[in-house]
Amino acid sequence: METIARPVNHAVFERLVQGAREQEPVSYGELGNMLGLAMDYPPHRTEIGQLLGAISRHEVANGRPMLSSVVLHKDQATPGKGFFTLGQELGLVGPDEDELAFSVRQLNETFQLWGSPDAPSTDEALGISPATQDDVSEAPRGLSDVAGGLSDAAARASGGQSRAQEDLAAEQPASGCRWSATRPWRTRRSGG
Repeated sequence: METIARPVNHAVFERLVQGAREQEPVSYGELGNMLGLAMDYPPHRTEIGQLLGAISRHEVANGRPMLSSVVLHKDQATPGKGFFTLGQELGLVGPDEDELAFSVRQLNETFQLWGSPDAPSTDEALGISPATQDDVSEAPRGLSDVAGGLSDAAARASGGQSRAQEDLAAEQPASGCRWSATRPWRTRRSGG
């Protein structure tokens, strides 16, 4: 079975970098709330795992530790089961490392890298140059956007505005911010 590469969710990436810079782990529950996903619903947990996996793959491909190491279960202070599995898949787990030793090493390396004054900006880490910051790009987030796409088609057929279009219009940042906290794609800045 071929694995399809997922785009990196910029809002989640920025939140993980913030946690790493502040040396404060982020809980799965916080990410779920941020994305409007319920942690008690298995497809939503899978979605979060896939988003974190895409971020970790991106980071490892760029010579950095797994940024998703900062995401921990609030009650256990450990990463999810998929974290160790992905570390094995990426060839990062040492021969004598168990899940705990691996996750602690990755977390310490992540804190060290992102806490350094030489750490890249989030735009640099994502390979976003100033020339591309105004481009509208990136794929939709996932399951909820598939439903939004279906409502778009129904609205176009009836001549009205879809729920997704209304939601997106309501989410446009008034301050001209590049990122929307609830959508992973960038929005075009007004006036530029």
